[in-house]
Amino acid sequence: MRSFVVAKIAVFSTFILLTSLPLFGHSGSCDDDVAVLSQVLKEWRVEGQYLVVSPLSTIDDGWDYFFDDYDDYVAHMSGYIVARFATKGEHIERLVDRLFERNKIPSKHGLISSEEGGYVVDYDESYRNSLYQKQGRWELWYKEFPNARGFAYLSVPVYDEESGLLLIYMGRSSGYLDGFGHVVLYSCEDDTIKELERVALWMR
Repeated sequence: MRSFVVAKIAVFSTFILLTSLPLFGHSGSCDDDVAVLSQVLKEWRVEGQYLVVSPLSTIDDGWDYFFDDYDDYVAHMSGYIVARFATKGEHIERLVDRLFERNKIPSKHGLISSEEGGYVVDYDESYRNSLYQKQGRWELWYKEFPNARGFAYLSVPVYDEESGLLLIYMGRSSGYLDGFGHVVLYSCEDDTIKELERVALWMR
């Protein structure tokens, strides 16, 4: 159940991790989905451990289950996201609209597992299926995969060349009461992304 998190979101979303990440070796990296996603994942890198990345890009925030109509869900969530960013001085209505447009249908992002980047892409869904087979018992899953740090879910990023702004949804799930989902705004200039602000959509 995620409904209990609403009161916490406004407080939690004020904590921002500012990072500058170079997009090495890519031409036009700011609008290169794979380059952006791989660098975003490096924010979470821990030596000797890895995240399991969903092979599909989507906004996996869970709130769509509370709406009978997808358009109603988008209208509600985009309105919330736009309003929260506006309180932080960022007016990104068009970028938010594009984020939902590009992620309406889940699609394969094309990431390749990277030991250096600290993530593996679960293309055969073996990690996901293992957790289901264990009936969601994380402690058993971590015994099978002791170096894993849970699952990561990323949307297709959207980039506005005129403003140099980039927007992405990032989610993490690492246990029964350990998970969150944020929409994160970056600047992207000279093939380097820097986090500006983030808005929390859910946490547990």
